[in-house]
Amino acid sequence: MGIISHQYNESHKITDVRFCNLETYNDPEVFSSLIDAISVWAINNGMNRMVGPLGFSDKDPQGWLIDGYNEPIVIATNCNFPYINKMAEELSFTKEVDLVVYRVPIPEELPEFYKSIYKRFTSRENDLVLKEFTNRSQVNHTYTKC
Repeated sequence: MGIISHQYNESHKITDVRFCNLETYNDPEVFSSLIDAISVWAINNGMNRMVGPLGFSDKDPQGWLIDGYNEPIVIATNCNFPYINKMAEELSFTKEVDLVVYRVPIPEELPEFYKSIYKRFTSRENDLVLKEFTNRSQVNHTYTKC
């Protein structure tokens, strides 16, 4: 899909078209045809550079996977086969940034270091207040003492 984010382009004084959700078999001709279709559309709309994978929002998953192809897919991340990267490079796309997904192991029991932080925090009852929220609207109606 090709996307023109007029607001982003205007605020950054650029004329970029974004592309994302580009899926294909391992067929350079199909990949090239998809890119060409977005390119023609972009040029017809006054754009002069293609960037992607980049979705509607800068908070959407960005970039192509370059490692960890055998790992499970995680929510809000891109996934692709290794051949996608090779076909993009063959069409002279260059990388601007590495985006990473990583796994943080969660231990069965809380490490002593964190237990000591919790103990220090909870022993200061007069200085700190712990507030718990079950929905976003409660955050907006919570006030702190200054």
